[in-house]
Amino acid sequence: MLASSLLQLGETPWLSQCPWSIEEIFLLGLNQRAQITANPYIRRDFSSNVITPAISTTPAIENELVFALGVMLIELSYAKPLISFKEPADGDHPYTNLQIASRLVRNLYWMDSEKYANAAMKCIKCNFVVREYSFDNPDFQEQFYTGVVQPLVELREAIQ
Repeated sequence: MLASSLLQLGETPWLSQCPWSIEEIFLLGLNQRAQITANPYIRRDFSSNVITPAISTTPAIENELVFALGVMLIELSYAKPLISFKEPADGDHPYTNLQIASRLVRNLYWMDSEKYANAAMKCIKCNFVVREYSFDNPDFQEQFYTGVVQPLVELREAIQ
């Protein structure tokens, strides 16, 4: 599961090169029940020695990796890339993806389970009560686990 991988690998070279995207996620073992039962694998190029920290330099996004997970949850629900929902009013600025994701994540409450929508919302808004939004911070790890990983694991177990 992507969320638990993020918790385990968030500050390592596997995931700390921001931003990661749906193009780097491969779902193996898709079956007829749902994409959520597939096994996700992350492809990463280690040819570069540059590691970008997960803490965001984009205004209003506290952690790029957590935001990227939220975007992927949205894209899986809508079965389309986030950018395909761009409207003229969204403009072209550092907040564009956040603006699109914030608009779309609210509709997940009508499309998916409340647990799924809440997990996606937590990722997009990064509304954790911590001082540092880093996977090196044990408080952040705990809140990410209880607010994102655990509900998604429960959903996956319920459909298997």
